[in-house]
Amino acid sequence: NRKALIGAEMLEERQQLSLTFTEFPLPPAPDPANAYRDLGTIVTGADGNLWFLQSYSDQKDASTFNLSVGRMTPTGEFAEFPITSEYYYPSSLTAGADGNLWVSTGGWIYRLTTSGHITEFKLPEGYEAQSISVTSNGIVRFKASYYDADFNYFVGIGRMSRSGKVGFLKVPVAMVN
Repeated sequence: NRKALIGAEMLEERQQLSLTFTEFPLPPAPDPANAYRDLGTIVTGADGNLWFLQSYSDQKDASTFNLSVGRMTPTGEFAEFPITSEYYYPSSLTAGADGNLWVSTGGWIYRLTTSGHITEFKLPEGYEAQSISVTSNGIVRFKASYYDADFNYFVGIGRMSRSGKVGFLKVPVAMVN
């Protein structure tokens, strides 16, 4: 909104606009051997807390990963909720209009309540979910990639109903070898 931008600039010029940031350190990784932490998407949940994706990897064994969704309250209290996946990194996190948080990672979609209860939805074999969103009526949509029985690669738009039923719309893709 242009008017809001001009108003903010005017306040800033008069030095009447001030911002305060509070920094909260994240707690150490659960296992000291898992020294590398990677943070992903950050969203505000229906509870007013910040929720974010994180993974820990072992510096010596790149195949060892721990995945979780972290929660940080406005006062800096931290909690984490582990998720299980064969994929090393959660792809996407979104806050749904239903008040839940939704995570996509590899062949799974997770619904996480703000109290920490996790429900897992396994996608059909060969499918992986990336970017995720939730419509106002609770339908989950996501970018999907998958291989068919002949190892042909496809991308598409995935749709998951509130009951967990999954459908896909293939999108034509040109691949160069």
